[in-house]
Amino acid sequence: MNFLDKPWPRITELSKSASRAWVAVAYLGHGAQNQLNLGDGDVLVVDMSKKALGSGQTDPREILAYLANGVRVFNWPALHAKVYVFDRTLIIGSPNVDDDEAPVIEAQARAARDRLRDQKRYEVETIRYPASTKWSVRGGDAVIQIFHDGKTVEVYPPARVLARHAYKVKRGRRVAIHLETERNPSPQPWAVVRARLHSIGFKITKTSHRELRTLAQRRHVQSLFET
Repeated sequence: MNFLDKPWPRITELSKSASRAWVAVAYLGHGAQNQLNLGDGDVLVVDMSKKALGSGQTDPREILAYLANGVRVFNWPALHAKVYVFDRTLIIGSPNVDDDEAPVIEAQARAARDRLRDQKRYEVETIRYPASTKWSVRGGDAVIQIFHDGKTVEVYPPARVLARHAYKVKRGRRVAIHLETERNPSPQPWAVVRARLHSIGFKITKTSHRELRTLAQRRHVQSLFET
């Protein structure tokens, strides 16, 4: 057994030379194929939940590219494992397939977990985006996420912003916001939420983002998720 201080050069090397690979990994971000060379018959298990795809934790473009190369891809929501098997070599540890961004995000998320009101009820979810994006958000704000998978569109309950961090990686300056989200949320259909907002003159599409500025707007949306 060997300990690897910098595992990625070794993982990349093995992925190119192995005849068969099995991988289970939580983060599969932009540039994954440059680090993890999987091909026909290889197996990849990754979190492809709506939350993972929407937050950037899993890049759907990378998934599609792996599928085109014959990789057998399986979805495991809320996956936390990082396991790499190449022929007879096993690597277990913390390296995600996400260039240099994952270590930064994970450190921020660990700090944010200490701010959860109830760790049994809530968990930390991270949204990442370029720093150039015109989106003003700060700690204590609430974010309502809209997820659509091509067939259904759902709106998730307001999530409190635990922290906002700006940072720099190879791709440039980025921003991450860490949300306190319910572990077992009850989303609402997009049509219901849209109708409620339109009834008070608030227009929004399922692919846009806008700020609920007035107390009346916030109460209208909040009431949809109250039991």
